Amino acid sequence: MDADINRIQQEIRSINSDTVNKIRGTLDLLAEIYGQVNWSIYELVENSDNVGSKNVVFELDGNRLSVINDGLRFTGEDFERICSVNTSVNRDSLVDRSFGLGFKSVFNFSNDVSIFSGNNGIRFFEESGLPLWKIFPHVVDCLELKSEQSTVFKFVLGNKRKRIADVLVGISPEILLFLNSVESLTVRDVQNNNTLLLEKSSKPLDGTNTNLVTVKRSTNKETTESSEYVCYSKDFSIPERVRIGENSETKVIVAVPVSGLNDSVSVFRNIYRVTGEEKTGFMLSGEFVTTMNFDGIVDNDWNSWLLDSVLGFVNSELKLRTRK
Repeated sequence: MDADINRIQQEIRSINSDTVNKIRGTLDLLAEIYGQVNWSIYELVENSDNVGSKNVVFELDGNRLSVINDGLRFTGEDFERICSVNTSVNRDSLVDRSFGLGFKSVFNFSNDVSIFSGNNGIRFFEESGLPLWKIFPHVVDCLELKSEQSTVFKFVLGNKRKRIADVLVGISPEILLFLNSVESLTVRDVQNNNTLLLEKSSKPLDGTNTNLVTVKRSTNKETTESSEYVCYSKDFSIPERVRIGENSETKVIVAVPVSGLNDSVSVFRNIYRVTGEEKTGFMLSGEFVTTMNFDGIVDNDWNSWLLDSVLGFVNSELKLRTRK
């Protein structure tokens, strides 16, 4: 379903001044929370994974960045969500990253953002002079998308070009371990004629939720890094005492390196590393509640239950399997 951009514009124009101030306050809070450029990049990768993309491409061309995925196209509801802000959220509620507001973090590195998907093209830009420019969509002619392109994001980078380039080059192939659908992530720097490719391949082992996964990094078609992991996927039933919302299960992935195993643990909030260093021991990825800066885990009932459940699984089933 195509988006009704005209209606969205009219609704935003009709917002009263008090609500405008509340929305601006929420957007300022998001800019503070999602202030690091690497979080914005991870959000774009996760969004692509959530819509079933197998391939994601980041293309730097001069002072512009294009992000291309081949998943499901935007629906009218998706465009509505991009053009709205839940003003009831606050600093405490945002800590669990459950409100789908992460996309707004792209405005930390760009003040001119365009989205092309299906038959729709919209643009947000600061020079419009509108107080709510970050959510006010301007209609632009849609790109003629290629068959392998479902959605294209375009960003004007301003003075953040070098920072974005550094973050993209530094992406670890290990993040692919925790994505459901993405199998390749390409970073193409047109200006410097460099291409970085991260790839994932997997094959099932002795269980429906156990896979041997290989992740590779290649630069200009030359493989520079390759690692193998045994990945265990486990759905845990959420007890009533810690349940929030309607979900009754939560998924955790445990990735164990085939070589170099030790007792250290790295914990990820999906693909955000929360604790632990790279290349050390096994890794846990799940819906952990983090501190605002993604640099630690909050001491609460949810995290205590989830960690106890995962570590119980690691100490019993997983250890038994790795000994076989």
